[in-house]
Amino acid sequence: MDKAKILFQIKHLNKTLDIDFSKRLEVYDLTPQQGRIILYICDNYEKMDISQKMCETIWRLSKSTVSGLIKRLEAKSLITITRIKKEHILKPTEEGLKIRDAFIENRKKVIAKLLEKMSEEEINLISEYFAKMIKNIEKEDYEC
Repeated sequence: MDKAKILFQIKHLNKTLDIDFSKRLEVYDLTPQQGRIILYICDNYEKMDISQKMCETIWRLSKSTVSGLIKRLEAKSLITITRIKKEHILKPTEEGLKIRDAFIENRKKVIAKLLEKMSEEEINLISEYFAKMIKNIEKEDYEC
C-alpha cells in the first residue's frame, strides 16, 4: 500500500468536513471562525467564564482579530460581552444557543453519515489509530 495515500485521505476528509461546516454556517451568515467561537462559547459558558483572551489563546489569533469576531457575533445578537475588571466575558444569547442546538443535530447527522456501514469494532479501531497518529505527530521533533 502507498502510505502517502493515507495522508492524502486524511487531508481530503478534513477538507470535506470543513466545506460541510462552512455550508451549514452560511444559513446563519457566519464564517467558520465565527462558528467555532460561538459553538465553543455555547458549549462551555456554564462550566467557566469564556474571555476574549481565552479565545485568542485557543485559536492562536491576535487580539484585534478576536475583537472583530466577537463584535460581529454581538452585532448579530448571538453573544453578550460583559467587561469584568480587565476581561471581556462572553456569553451566548438565546439565539446563539439555538444555533448550537441546530449544530448538535447536524453533528449527529454528519457522524452517522461518516460512520455509515462501519461496525463498532471498526469504529473503535479507527479511533485508536487516529489517537496513535495524533500522539506520533505531537511528539514529532521538527529539526531540519
